[in-house]
Amino acid sequence: MNFIWRPGSEVVVSSVDFGIVDAASFRSSPLAIVYEKEQEVRYRLDDPESARFPFFDEMRAEGVTDYIAMPLRFVDGLINGASWTTQQPGGFSDEHLQALRSLVPPLARVIEIISLGRKASNLLDTCKILYGNIGGGNRLDFTCIGPAVNLAARLEKIAGRLHRTIVASADFSGNCACEWTDLGEFPIAGFARAERVYGLPDEAPAA
Repeated sequence: MNFIWRPGSEVVVSSVDFGIVDAASFRSSPLAIVYEKEQEVRYRLDDPESARFPFFDEMRAEGVTDYIAMPLRFVDGLINGASWTTQQPGGFSDEHLQALRSLVPPLARVIEIISLGRKASNLLDTCKILYGNIGGGNRLDFTCIGPAVNLAARLEKIAGRLHRTIVASADFSGNCACEWTDLGEFPIAGFARAERVYGLPDEAPAA
């Protein structure tokens, strides 16, 4: 999932191709460092060192002066990333950076909850699962439990291998009024039998 917000606009939510991490444009961006090394990356766009990233060319044209990206660590160990830019002369102040860094842990939880919620909503009509908010004190997690959740996690990995954004199990595809293409059977870790996997016919796998 991808969330983009610009001042004066609504947040735009979209899906991202699972194969994006292998794309040349991603590999040559500072976000690749965040994902691979799990560390913060910051560049002032007037710094000659930033010129090695073509990623910044369009930002400079928009008047961006500073960029920072940080890893978002999910409870299951998955690493995602969040980035911020500013057009303020001189870039981010120390106070700005401190505020952004303090946002990272709760932001990671919120995005993880949204992701799990979307996954759960796809499962509710076809499978039995337990789900809900579990928390106390300073902690709040959205948790889903059940074989269907494990299957969804495995299907997500298969989608990545097939360079597709959407795949479905036989049960789900049979209950969803969409046209599906049979992608074949795949062994599923933790399941006794292979699962037949389906995809959307108009989604061409990424090169």
